[in-house]
Amino acid sequence: MTSPAPPFSSPAPDPHAARDVVLAARRDVDDAAATARRTLAVVWESPAADRFRDDVAALLADLDADLRLLEEAAEVLAR
Repeated sequence: MTSPAPPFSSPAPDPHAARDVVLAARRDVDDAAATARRTLAVVWESPAADRFRDDVAALLADLDADLRLLEEAAEVLAR
């Protein structure tokens, strides 16, 4: 007697679809970084503005690291 198929069998992973998802995420992160960079162009002088610029700079550093990871993932999935 054979066992019945599971009711929700998972399909085989598709590396091309995964790469498309990674590239879409990369575009979204890149857009977010571009928006953050534009906020730094606003001329505003105050202690709050200085804190804001520091926070945006930290955010950009994190986004740049995320972009590098997404690039690496896309390269691996392209193989």
